[in-house]
Amino acid sequence: MTAAAELETAASAEEQAWPRRGYAWYVVLMLMLAYAFSLLDRTGISLLVRPIEADLHISDGRMGLLQGGAFAIFYGVLGLPIGFLTDRVNRRSLVAAGISIWSAATMMCGVATGYWGLFAARVGVGA
Repeated sequence: MTAAAELETAASAEEQAWPRRGYAWYVVLMLMLAYAFSLLDRTGISLLVRPIEADLHISDGRMGLLQGGAFAIFYGVLGLPIGFLTDRVNRRSLVAAGISIWSAATMMCGVATGYWGLFAARVGVGA
């Protein structure tokens, strides 16, 4: 086999190993959109601090825990296990599961009637 033929075989194998350019950009855009919604979900509660405090009769300290502590619990407890899973399971399924958990937790935030229910839902939003 000549060097040119080997180079062509290696190039075609490399092209097959990666997704098509259009599909790769589609995935990047979908992940970017999911991340944008995630940021809106995480920071949107800061616009509703006073109404939530009045409705649930909670202090500023508890509200601070809803905005930051809940995420710290999720990341601290599940950060390493999820990192372990990213190397061992299908990442597409892992992202789909994360978005599903996050969406369900966001819905639970909307129907929470007490502080601890809202806190648990905010931990799930960290997904």
